[in-house]
Amino acid sequence: MAGGGTTVTKTEPWEEQKPYLEAGFKKAGTLYDKYQGKGPAYYGGPTLAGFSPLEQDAQRAVAGYAMGPRAAMQQAGAERAMIGGLGGQVDYSQYAPMADVYRQQAESQMQKGLANVRQGMVGSINMPVQPGGGSRGDLAQERVLAQGQKSIAQNLAQMYGGAYSAAQERVPQFMQQYPSIMAAPLSMAGAVGGVGEQQRAMTQEQINRDMARDQYTKNAEQQALGNYMNMVSGNYGGTQTQTAPSDPFGTLMSLGSLASGLGWNPLAG
Repeated sequence: MAGGGTTVTKTEPWEEQKPYLEAGFKKAGTLYDKYQGKGPAYYGGPTLAGFSPLEQDAQRAVAGYAMGPRAAMQQAGAERAMIGGLGGQVDYSQYAPMADVYRQQAESQMQKGLANVRQGMVGSINMPVQPGGGSRGDLAQERVLAQGQKSIAQNLAQMYGGAYSAAQERVPQFMQQYPSIMAAPLSMAGAVGGVGEQQRAMTQEQINRDMARDQYTKNAEQQALGNYMNMVSGNYGGTQTQTAPSDPFGTLMSLGSLASGLGWNPLAG
């Protein structure tokens, strides 16, 4: 049996591969020196698209409206109207023209009635005044005036009562509509801002493409080298060599064991 020893295994590329691998290593060193071991510089242009002009206009419009006098006046007016409506307040001054119409109608009716009563009190050739006509005429005039005042009161009560009821019905409607009324100018500014966002998105997309093109250009040599090395590397036809150092003593012992088995001692001569 052979004595102890060390077996050395050596694996190396195929002979035809070596020139290509050496060329790749040389190119890698050249690229390393070119960029001083730091790699290509980062993209030097703008990387973020700023707000577009329309977006800036929309922002100014929103800030100007929300913080300006117009919104403050609307808010104050809405609060007064809301508090007044919730408290049952009604602006009856706007009904003054209609009240005047009712008064004029009632006065016209009273004038006609009084004229008839007075005619009866004076009498005529064909219809003399009856005894006691003066007192009866006064009572008749009072009834005419009372009826006219009652008619005015009824018409005004009906008109003002309807106005109050209508005002109470409008309170919840106003409370629902008020937020949308206040926000209406903001929605228009938002629409303008939406157009500006589309413009900014397009600008950002152009920047992204410029950055991608710059990155591709700067890494083109390294990418090409990587592809080259991937193609020439691998165990296409690699060689493997095993060597074992010589061991005279081990060989002698092997011969001795063999001779002993045959009954011969090589050391005995």
